[in-house]
Amino acid sequence: MWGEGSDGQLGHGTKTNMLYPEEIKQELENLNIKQVSCGGYHTVCITIEGYVYSWGKNSSGQLGQETFLTILQPKKILYQEQNEGNMYIPNIVKVYNQIKNQEIRCFYPIHDENLIKQNFLSQELVDIKLGFYHCIGLTNAGEIYVWGSNQYGQHGISSQQILAQYKENSRFIRHISSKELTTESFPTLVSFFDIKEQRIVTQIACGAEYCMAIENKRTVYAWGKNTEGQLGLGFVTSFVEQPSKLSTFEGLLMKQVECGENHSLFLTDSGKIYTCGSYLYGKLGLGQISNNQIIPQLIKGIENVEKIACGSNHSMALVRLQENGGNENNNHNNYINKVMILYTWGSGFQSKLGHGDQDDVYEPFQIENCSFEKSRSNTGQKLNEFSIIYMGI
Repeated sequence: MWGEGSDGQLGHGTKTNMLYPEEIKQELENLNIKQVSCGGYHTVCITIEGYVYSWGKNSSGQLGQETFLTILQPKKILYQEQNEGNMYIPNIVKVYNQIKNQEIRCFYPIHDENLIKQNFLSQELVDIKLGFYHCIGLTNAGEIYVWGSNQYGQHGISSQQILAQYKENSRFIRHISSKELTTESFPTLVSFFDIKEQRIVTQIACGAEYCMAIENKRTVYAWGKNTEGQLGLGFVTSFVEQPSKLSTFEGLLMKQVECGENHSLFLTDSGKIYTCGSYLYGKLGLGQISNNQIIPQLIKGIENVEKIACGSNHSMALVRLQENGGNENNNHNNYINKVMILYTWGSGFQSKLGHGDQDDVYEPFQIENCSFEKSRSNTGQKLNEFSIIYMGI
């Protein structure tokens, strides 16, 4: 990890900024990491075995470590087993946004037999993304649930529909003072995506105050705040209340969509990146332009992209450099070795681009001395695995 380390969020045991990518050793050195997620000043990862580690700022208990102290190195979260087959509405903790000095409400999971269940059609969340004041979750059936602020239509349904869902499920929700919660605080189904009609969501993304989703690996939908054209719909407006289709990608297979504070990245199955939204700091990767982009534009000069990520004002791409065939010495099986490299662009504040300085970068630029390998046998068996580094603010 690299960039700002003022609260130990880099996991290197110090509060020092890092100019270049540096491997986290200590607790994670011999573990197989499945996924990493970055908050503003804290970090969480999960291993292939299902163990969760967290580190960084912890003033509101966001690390789940039964303490409010800052933790400078990865530490395993200890928790008890939950009943299988149940999805619980998590408890609420109040958190204070230090930048805007504004109270917000966030969910955190606790294990309590008294928590009330909600009858979701499917029972397992497979992905959760977080915005400034809202969260979006994807179930294993391809449904989307949203909770938190609906100021800019983040729920994808009207306030009347939110209230109707709340009343319908009120028998599952324990009484909580209205001063603590509103109806928007509980997960609501984005009914636009009806899995009974095979409208199955395969991937979700969350901007500061907007959402995106890919339906059936083909169609991209966006809703929420759109003041900078970040939804890619070809127009600017305060917000869009209902999921709306992006016409740019008709006929294309879509691999991934990611959102920053007010810009978005789109990755096609062929390995090309498109971008839209705010042009500031060069985060679109389109050069030194001076206008927001309300329709997704192709980023030229970068291909064979495997994965993308967005911070608030910077972007990243993992690019396949080459494939080498050979023999694995241990088992004499043929294998294919993929070499991956990282490109970053956008705001260079606190050296978060990994180029050794704090300069803004207006086009994708490769991080030196930073590459990854992914190997598999010719039969498809994975020999080793890696994940892209996820981005904080």
